[in-house]
Amino acid sequence: MKKKLAIFLTTALVAASLTACGNKTDTENGADTQVETQEDAAQNDAAQDSADSTDAADTQDTLLLETVAPATLKVEEYVTLCDYKNLTVQVEPATVEESEVDSYIESALATATDAAAGITDRAVEDGDTVNIDYEGKLDGVAFEGGTAKGGTLTLGSGQFIDGFESGLLEKKVKPGQTVDLNLTFPDPYQNNPDLAGKEVVFTVTVNFITAKLDDFNDAMAKVLDPECATVEEYREKAREALMERAELQRQEKIVEAAMQALTDNSTYSEKEIPEGVGNIWYNQNIQMMAWYASMYGMDVSAFLTPDTKAQLAVESADMAKRFVAVQAVANAEGIKITDEDIIKTISEMGYGSLSDLEAAGADIEIERFWLLYDKIGEVLSENVTVEDLVTEN
Repeated sequence: MKKKLAIFLTTALVAASLTACGNKTDTENGADTQVETQEDAAQNDAAQDSADSTDAADTQDTLLLETVAPATLKVEEYVTLCDYKNLTVQVEPATVEESEVDSYIESALATATDAAAGITDRAVEDGDTVNIDYEGKLDGVAFEGGTAKGGTLTLGSGQFIDGFESGLLEKKVKPGQTVDLNLTFPDPYQNNPDLAGKEVVFTVTVNFITAKLDDFNDAMAKVLDPECATVEEYREKAREALMERAELQRQEKIVEAAMQALTDNSTYSEKEIPEGVGNIWYNQNIQMMAWYASMYGMDVSAFLTPDTKAQLAVESADMAKRFVAVQAVANAEGIKITDEDIIKTISEMGYGSLSDLEAAGADIEIERFWLLYDKIGEVLSENVTVEDLVTEN
């Protein structure tokens, strides 16, 4: 598995997810409007995000352990390398099933925004997913959170207030038609007490009905991809895209298998590898947990159950053996990661110098090692003999 600049990338992901936390679009809320005005919501979200970001960072920092960069060790004292240029690994071949092509097309149809890629020649039916524009008005004035364009709604899902979905069905609305729905918000209405029990009017336009696989035709294929004139041409192009992805995934598996073969076939001395080497792996997992936790507004420590800690301890010890072997290969091959190599990588993500990276909380030597890890993975995969792994159905 290819590694990234561990601390800084995860820090960026955590920041991005915290910035987005709690903000629903009008499309997501639809008739189920928010209590807050946009200005209040922005202020509250900003304050909450700032607090959450600080709390997440503080919690994460207390969980991170001291690390030791393999380059600072005489790794040859810990490992005697195998013949790493003549390794053999088994990896499943890259394949694409027709069911995957079907899923690809279904996903493309589900996310289409052009009516020509949908159904427009019949009235809506229960269970249809429709693309709609709508505007809700109270006493003739549009209210906050009640307007959207290009929103999606599955009729019968109960996503909107009573009467919205059933109203479209009862009126047998066809794509291109606009109707007014006279509705009343429930009372009480927790999402926005100001609307509780109020009579409102929703003006709704059905743009199109989302097509399904059985509906897919040549015209839709051309809308989804102008270079495709037929369904079969689109399927073939989808198959090619999926195969390209499968080949990339296979290559990642080859690298991982080669790394594991390097570890399994090398010989390790009785000298104990410093715990800080394995902590490189431990810390990366903590940082990823912090990202996931921030996505759900949770504290990262909630992910660290006793079982998780035990698993991380085992994995960290195993990865420590791999890390010293990787460094030993780098030493044998004379491969080093320069400051310029790091700067080139981080510049693509908005960091102009190593000091910028350090200011973001990164350990430069650990980041240097992750780039080295990637490089050695490439070296091993270029020299390894790959046999197709045959699995029984």
